[in-house]
Amino acid sequence: MKRCRNEKIKWFSSKLLSVLWKHIICGILTSEVHCTRITPIQGNVANMDDSGKRIQEITTTVADLTLKETLCLNFSDGMRTQIHTIEYVRMEQQFPISASYKFGIPVITTTCICDCAGAEQYCSMDEYKYK
Repeated sequence: MKRCRNEKIKWFSSKLLSVLWKHIICGILTSEVHCTRITPIQGNVANMDDSGKRIQEITTTVADLTLKETLCLNFSDGMRTQIHTIEYVRMEQQFPISASYKFGIPVITTTCICDCAGAEQYCSMDEYKYK
């Protein structure tokens, strides 16, 4: 009985290795998980109560992504680990800009402090204010 069990384990492990090897050769595993850079972030997942109507705990985590970057998320509950990836593929403008906008230049007040003998003026208001 023990010998039969060992043979089953060997068969299963060889089958598993061949399946993994097939996925690696075909590029499935290597193309699915490719993180752009390593940035440790930590957060918790929001949990719902038994009725599914109220959130018991919520924590948010922010990760900055630029175009074509991939974020890898590693979720672990102590028993199992799941890896999820989020790739910033493209940015689209759904609604066109329908008007033009003019932004004014803010009013800036300047003052000169002259603390020297003879009280000479080193800057004038006309040189520095917006014209």
